[in-house]
Amino acid sequence: MSKVRILSCGKRVLSRLNVSITTPFNKDCFCIIFMPLGKAVVSFNEHTYKIKSCSFIIASPEDLLSITLSGKAKTTLYYTQFIPEEKENFLNKYKLESGVFHCCSEKEVRTAFAFFLNEFMIKSEFYVLRINSLFTQLMCTLSESRLSPDLHFEQVRKLASDINREFRSPSIDVTSYASKLNLSKDRFSVIFKKNFGYPPHQYHIMLKIKEAEFLLKYSNLSIGKISDYLGFSNQLYFSTVYKKHTGETPSQTRKSSAKG
Repeated sequence: MSKVRILSCGKRVLSRLNVSITTPFNKDCFCIIFMPLGKAVVSFNEHTYKIKSCSFIIASPEDLLSITLSGKAKTTLYYTQFIPEEKENFLNKYKLESGVFHCCSEKEVRTAFAFFLNEFMIKSEFYVLRINSLFTQLMCTLSESRLSPDLHFEQVRKLASDINREFRSPSIDVTSYASKLNLSKDRFSVIFKKNFGYPPHQYHIMLKIKEAEFLLKYSNLSIGKISDYLGFSNQLYFSTVYKKHTGETPSQTRKSSAKG
């Protein structure tokens, strides 16, 4: 899980015709704009796009972006500006890049943005941990949403959301997930990997590893408690799996984080 500093976050409902918006970037700032409702003309790095409801824009610090709203209906915009701790290849970690995209699951993106915005506004207890967790969920939702759907995409995407919510479980039953779609285990795994980049079991493990890396860097939980929290059978197995995927032991991650 990548740590970010949130500079701004909000929701705007606009009803005026031809309202122009130019994003105020600084040299380090990334921006995400989600438009669940409305129409707009987007100028993005000297290219012009006509977009409609259920679209989103990702802009990195070097991108030039302006938006002109069009049409008589109300336009709703969610937005956030942020600075990631690790800027290099930040978007690649989520299989995203800067650009203008259509979204195939408006409801889930809007829900993820709403939870993220709510936490930003109320700043509850454990704000830093919660806002980064919700930011990661938002980025993952955007990544999943922008993929081109195929015959089983929508159903597989919903099952992936179940895995996201249950990432702390010791394991997942791929056969059970496949049977919900009347697919063989192998066929389900092929479709899942096509859409999310990993087969189901590896996807589940990667969720654990990303959370473990975040907790090792930014929490005071012991390695044993992190292992238990993420559903590993014991600390030795957790350390083995973690090193396999990151190239270092949990202790090394914690020590390097403490030095930084």
